[in-house]
Amino acid sequence: MSENENLDIAKEFTHAWNAHDLDKVNALYSENAILEDYALGLKAIGKKELREAALNLFNIFPDVIMEIRNLFPCGDQVILEGYLNGTNTGPITFPGTEKPPTGLHIHFPFVRIYQIKNGLISEVRDYWDLMTLFRCLKLKV
Repeated sequence: MSENENLDIAKEFTHAWNAHDLDKVNALYSENAILEDYALGLKAIGKKELREAALNLFNIFPDVIMEIRNLFPCGDQVILEGYLNGTNTGPITFPGTEKPPTGLHIHFPFVRIYQIKNGLISEVRDYWDLMTLFRCLKLKV
């Protein structure tokens, strides 16, 4: 696939994710796609685990969206630089962390790398800082 086609897939994924359309999101993943979230130490493998990871975030931040700042194609990868925006109205249930909802809005930076093979996303790697999120939510570690 061309870099422009890969950019289109990354944009389509982001629009579906922002609409919380998990059927569309899952349709863009390969069968055994992998999500690695380094801040959380999370590794999800396969469409079922990927859906569960998204649902967990949507429960914590029901209005969460990814705001794209930049998209950079690089062969079969697309690098997304952006911001997560949302309001914390659900309990925070990250691995090893349980906190009550704060009601606060977040706007914090992240980088996501999509690996795209045969027109489907085979791997997603997320880079962000847990301390920045906690600072946005006025939480103590």
